Amino acid sequence: MRKLIVLTITALLISPAAVADTGTGVKAFKTKHFAKALKELTPAAKAGDPDAKYHLALMYSGGFGVRKAPAKALNLYRQAAELGHVRAQNNMERRL
Repeated sequence: MRKLIVLTITALLISPAAVADTGTGVKAFKTKHFAKALKELTPAAKAGDPDAKYHLALMYSGGFGVRKAPAKALNLYRQAAELGHVRAQNNMERRL
C-alpha cells in the first residue's frame, strides 16, 4: 500500500514540462535523433518520469547516442518498472 501511495504522489509531482520533454525525447529517439533524445529525456528522467527513464534505458542498453552502459540501463529499467512502466516491468521479468 505504501508503494502505491508513493507512486501516486510521484505521478502527481511530475511537471507538465517534464512530460512535454518526454514526448519530444521519445519522438527524437524513435526518429534516431539520439542527441536530442538524450537532451530531452535526461531532465525528465531526473524529475521522475517513468517513460523517460525507460527510453534512456533503451539508449544505454543499445548504445544509441551514448556509450553502452548495461549497469546504468538496468538501473533505469528498474526505476521505470518501480514507477509502473509496463514495458520496463516486462524487461525486468525477462532478465530474472
